[in-house]
Amino acid sequence: MSLSRASLTEVLYRVEQQRRALVSDALLPRDLNLTQWIALNALAKAGASTMTELALACAMDRTSLTRTIDSLVARGLVDRSTPPRDRRTVLVEASPAGRRLADDVMAQLGALEDQWLEIFDPATLDRLVDDLERLLARLSPPAKRTALGK
Repeated sequence: MSLSRASLTEVLYRVEQQRRALVSDALLPRDLNLTQWIALNALAKAGASTMTELALACAMDRTSLTRTIDSLVARGLVDRSTPPRDRRTVLVEASPAGRRLADDVMAQLGALEDQWLEIFDPATLDRLVDDLERLLARLSPPAKRTALGK
């Protein structure tokens, strides 16, 4: 079956909405919401980052991200610091507890993802990921393509 462009947009939107709902449900027992998880996971992968780098990597506005980071700092999952040589810069990074939680959540979400994606044979899944990455690169503004190594 060939999808029209409108159908592709609708299917991608619905898949992402369902995926977000399932991930949010999996995060509830760990007292994390999706926004907190996205920020914590990005920090666990990237290490220390400026708030600007993190905002670009998470596709969040800085105001929302600041509230999110504040909540993670309060829980001891993220450390915030200011380098002595540039007091205007704020660095954030996952604390040891935050990295452990991120690893645990990634294992849980990886198992869920494996269940969801088992409908694809490996070659089809590789091609789908490649194609979606190419689409994302085309849709992303150039400045966002370089955030945290992307």
